[in-house]
Amino acid sequence: MGNVTTIGLDLAKSVFQVHGIDADGAAVLRQRLTRGRVLKFFAKLPPCLIGIEACASSHYRARELIALGHEVKLTPAQYVKPYVTRHWDPYPFIPLNLALSFQAAYAAPFVMMSQNRQGAIDRRKLEEDCRINIKAELEIEHLYQKIDEMREREILSLSRAVRTLSETLTQIEARQGQRAFR
Repeated sequence: MGNVTTIGLDLAKSVFQVHGIDADGAAVLRQRLTRGRVLKFFAKLPPCLIGIEACASSHYRARELIALGHEVKLTPAQYVKPYVTRHWDPYPFIPLNLALSFQAAYAAPFVMMSQNRQGAIDRRKLEEDCRINIKAELEIEHLYQKIDEMREREILSLSRAVRTLSETLTQIEARQGQRAFR
């Protein structure tokens, strides 16, 4: 019983069900306790994590267990309900269901943190992609400017060539016209 790390406690009117597991998730404790023996039992245990389904008396029991040095997590009934397979779960499945649902609820913040970290990684990748796209856009714009400058120079040189050819043609026509009059 000394290696219990997580306990599921199912509260009832007079008999409470206790289910404990070790760090590997193996069941090491299954016990029924009467109302008067609950605090004595938990006082003997080393501090551990205790999951209790939230109900009318769970806050009172949680305060008592916290005073003994245990960490207590209250699990809403909607998170416990999926683990109940029929209307009445015989011992020891109620505490086992509670312990499993508690472990799932306890792991949820870690899953959320992992998702948040993944979101941060995705944001960094998107920002880097955005920077790369902006840089590529600027390079493309610079290439367009160079192409425009090259076109302007080509048009200018072509217009000079056309002007030169026009002048040469005019001179040739003028010479042929002078020969025709002779």
